[in-house]
Amino acid sequence: MKRCFQQSVWLYAMAALLMLGMPSCAPAGDADVVKEVVKLLKAQVGEQVVLAYIQREGVPAKLSADQIVDVKKAGASEVVILALM
Repeated sequence: MKRCFQQSVWLYAMAALLMLGMPSCAPAGDADVVKEVVKLLKAQVGEQVVLAYIQREGVPAKLSADQIVDVKKAGASEVVILALM
């Protein structure tokens, strides 16, 4: 009985650690992708290069309204904004 209890505690502890390690929202790198896209746009890098960068780095899990506005202000076309979504 004691062994069963110890195994249950261990399983719950492992499950809790796994859940803590999982992102509950956008991964930390998502904001970096948006910031880098803004940097590329401000440097007037071509749209195809920006799209290739997004494809290589991955799409953010969830783009906020503020991020969309920042990207648009930096000169993004609708194609680039949609690629980020």
